[in-house]
Amino acid sequence: MALLKANFQPSKIAYFRAKGSVRSGNDIIALGFPLHGLLGSQLKVSTGIVSATVGLLDDISQLQISAPIQPGNSGGPLLDEYGNVAGVVVAKLRALAVAKATGDIPQNVNFAVKD
Repeated sequence: MALLKANFQPSKIAYFRAKGSVRSGNDIIALGFPLHGLLGSQLKVSTGIVSATVGLLDDISQLQISAPIQPGNSGGPLLDEYGNVAGVVVAKLRALAVAKATGDIPQNVNFAVKD
């Protein structure tokens, strides 16, 4: 993420959710352009919940989310139910690798960097 300085006043700005206020079970909305071209060029909206307030291997900088994401969602905002930024989508669990290792296909295991 970057904070940019510009010589104009934006018509809309993003508000960030209070740091540390995201909880497991909170509703979230992921925005992005997954599989751009194949799925078209319009913004896609996916909903889900915060599954855990830590990421893979208890990474405290991330959230685990259930909203479906695909390549192209990375870098997109993760919003709370009020439209505040709760994080930024960064990754999905490699389902085939996990299935090969465990014999089970994981579902809805995706990650976002916390705000």
